[in-house]
Amino acid sequence: MTDPLTLTKLIILYMLNKAGNPVLKTHVFSFIMDNDYTNYFTLMQACTELCDNGLVETRIIMNGPHLAILDDGVETLSSFSDRISQPIKDDINNYLKACNLETKSSLNVNTNYYKASRNEFVAELNLKEEGSELLSLRISMPTEDSARAMCENFEGKSEELYDLIVDKLL
Repeated sequence: MTDPLTLTKLIILYMLNKAGNPVLKTHVFSFIMDNDYTNYFTLMQACTELCDNGLVETRIIMNGPHLAILDDGVETLSSFSDRISQPIKDDINNYLKACNLETKSSLNVNTNYYKASRNEFVAELNLKEEGSELLSLRISMPTEDSARAMCENFEGKSEELYDLIVDKLL
């Protein structure tokens, strides 16, 4: 039998891996708390330990803090996913589907922006397919609005931009 802290960590890893994209921290916490899988303090400890051990990272994306699984998290999950019961996996899958959080395709688009200096914001734009990084851009912008717009527009045009860049460089 898996102890509650380990099970909570595995639930978080499974959920983030299944989603394929960063998930709002509040979605993760709501799912776990609403289903009474653990208490708040164990959930906080699990989340902190996952981040401290480099399995998960917190990303500040436009609408708040998101959790994203890292490569070591995927590897850890693959070794221990059998410790999560099928009913819990089904609950996670149903929750992701109900919230439209499951990956729609094999392409993952991740965007983020942050303030780099007093007059500079950096937009980070990433495109992955089945875990392989296809494109990663960091673009300096003069305003927060322009960095935000860059992130928003990349989501709908990432494939087109990837094709254009590859075509121009080859």
